[in-house]
Amino acid sequence: MSRPCRIHGICGPNSLCRVNHTGRRCTCAPGHERVDRSDWSRGCKPIFNPDFCSNNTRVRFQKLARANFYGYYNLEFENYTFERCQRKCLEICSCKGFQFRFIEDKGYFNCYPKLRLVNGYRAAGDIHLKFPQDSQFSSIRPERSRLQCPAANNYELQRIYTRSNGDRLLKFLLIFALVIGGIETMAVLLVWLFVIRSRRDNGDDSKAYHLAATGFRRYTYAELKKATRNFREEIGRGAWGSVYKAVLPGERVGAVKRLMESNQGEAEFLAEVSTIGKLNHMNLIETWGYCAEGKHRLLVYDYMEHGSLADNLSNGKLDWRRRFDIAIGAARGLAYLHEECLEWVLHCD
Repeated sequence: MSRPCRIHGICGPNSLCRVNHTGRRCTCAPGHERVDRSDWSRGCKPIFNPDFCSNNTRVRFQKLARANFYGYYNLEFENYTFERCQRKCLEICSCKGFQFRFIEDKGYFNCYPKLRLVNGYRAAGDIHLKFPQDSQFSSIRPERSRLQCPAANNYELQRIYTRSNGDRLLKFLLIFALVIGGIETMAVLLVWLFVIRSRRDNGDDSKAYHLAATGFRRYTYAELKKATRNFREEIGRGAWGSVYKAVLPGERVGAVKRLMESNQGEAEFLAEVSTIGKLNHMNLIETWGYCAEGKHRLLVYDYMEHGSLADNLSNGKLDWRRRFDIAIGAARGLAYLHEECLEWVLHCD
């Protein structure tokens, strides 16, 4: 994996970035073509129908060797078989593919469904992309037509049209009834689909993972309240709220920051969360999800098992070499925020 390819959005969505002797190079993922020939940042678009939510859509998976799309997977399922991981991607209609990776320190495979194909790069490992069953992208090649029609074989077809003398009024009424019936059928079908979709979004936990324009999972307040045991164990406090230890589904330990109640609307909060979702750097703590429900505003982060930086600096256990490394890491994170990332970040704290 090449470090220059870790800058967010360098090649745009649905594309891969790699580095060779000439510098960075972008290519479209299989089954995609460039949106703008003069601007790689706009990425690529699918040349197939990307709607996998239809019951009539049959899909297949195609392996993309030595590639990955870092970030935006939102989901992580531990100790999964390949077949089970494949079924999980099929259950989530917005899933574009999945990564199946062996975790060496645990001795089993993890499953990572991908809801967006962004920040692609060449890496050790494979990713399996989801396509319609009848798509064959490798056979698509633009060719010129070479058909020739000899003049000796040309002949004129005999076309004889007969006028029907049926009752025009009866035909009009029949067409009118068919049109009205079709409109009513479409209306009933749309209402039925809306009700089914609403029930599925509200009741099916496996479909509750969605992108929501932020790149994170959206948690409910009840989920985070249960995960933190009613916000029992406080592990940190700042000017904008407190941080609590949480045990999330799948026995993942995380940190939940409960922001102070404010008059900030949900749209403003989601806009800020979306900005955080576009930041990817090894010296910035990873954000997992958020909650925007009523007046509640919460953020879910990766849990730092060794405690806060302030506690480690004050207890005298860190030598000066380690303190210097921490300072360099913080400086690199700030340099990324100020000069490398595509989003403008305002530092108030």
